[in-house]
Amino acid sequence: METNQYTPLYIFLLSFFVLVVVSYFAYGFGKKMKLKGKIKTSPIITPSVLGLLSLILSFSFSMSISRYEERRKLVIQEANAIQTAYLRATILKPVPGIDVRKLYRDYLNTRIKFYEAQDLDKEIKYSVEEQKDLWTHYKKVTEKDRSAVETLYAYALNPMLDIATTRNYTLMRTLPIQIYALTLLIAIVAFTSLNFDRGFKHEENHWSTGVTIALFCVIFTFVYDIDHSRDGMITISQDAMYDIRDFINSYN
Repeated sequence: METNQYTPLYIFLLSFFVLVVVSYFAYGFGKKMKLKGKIKTSPIITPSVLGLLSLILSFSFSMSISRYEERRKLVIQEANAIQTAYLRATILKPVPGIDVRKLYRDYLNTRIKFYEAQDLDKEIKYSVEEQKDLWTHYKKVTEKDRSAVETLYAYALNPMLDIATTRNYTLMRTLPIQIYALTLLIAIVAFTSLNFDRGFKHEENHWSTGVTIALFCVIFTFVYDIDHSRDGMITISQDAMYDIRDFINSYN
């Protein structure tokens, strides 16, 4: 999976352009129908569609915020898990030919790069290879040490590997594209109805419609941006991982 190619600015400009064009033609069509006297408008259609638009925006916003918070917590949890496993690894009996401290330094650097990588699948493969090295070290430890220390280390290593997998797929999975498409479709219907009514009534004040479209596009872009927390303006802090890296590099 590669980095998302659609930036928040692209999403904002695309949605704004589409809605402005739709509103322009809907307004002109409403004026034309009024002059011909061939159609009547219903006062409940526009409020109903705008209400539906508000509902799906709220739904999407809630889901994106929930995903963002989950990803943020997983960064801290993984940093804590790596630190705990590393500290317990340092008190194990040394295994000839394996520098366990270097294994953990390399693994932590890979996990930091994972968030910033262009190709997530590639970084996941690197993580898996280094996890295998850590597990190989653990297996060799058990050949010589079956003490409580070894057992304590196992209780730290397994959760560290598990949380890495959880974080991988939590970060890669975003809201289905169908939700964004449905939201934009409902917005098109809503602003078409709104501006058709305005044209039908010969309302000449256009700034309020422009502001409404702009506000919708800002919220729509915000939902998209926070859902794609690696690529946009709102990102997840990696400070916890950096702090653990500094701790490991300075640990004697």
